[in-house]
Amino acid sequence: MIPFPECVDSSTMTLTYTEAAFNTSQLFDGNTNHQGKRRKSNEINACPYCTACFKNPKALERHISCCHSGKKKSAECPVCFKHLRSKCSLQKHMLTHEPRSEWPFQCPLCFRRFQGRGDIPRHFKTTAHKYDPR
Repeated sequence: MIPFPECVDSSTMTLTYTEAAFNTSQLFDGNTNHQGKRRKSNEINACPYCTACFKNPKALERHISCCHSGKKKSAECPVCFKHLRSKCSLQKHMLTHEPRSEWPFQCPLCFRRFQGRGDIPRHFKTTAHKYDPR
């Protein structure tokens, strides 16, 4: 039988488990996932403020800082007043208010312009360059 989390006690950070109604011990043991791969850890990192659970403790830290810190987003667009998380995000966002001809990155094949360097490899995967030699 596989235990399933039933509820989270936020005061003690413990999970209450209930037994499954079926036996899957032939499929995988407690240290493997549904694909048969070994799990790194059986730990479940529960948020103390809500019912969210995470396998990775870093994901829990990010969740708490984003959702429960009470901090305001640190940057606001002076044009459209959109709130952004960082000044770097604001810098890239400001390009949306500029004409496409002024965007800093350009496709070497079709010369279309982009806001970020990472947009070009994604652009190569589109149908615009399906038959282009690379």
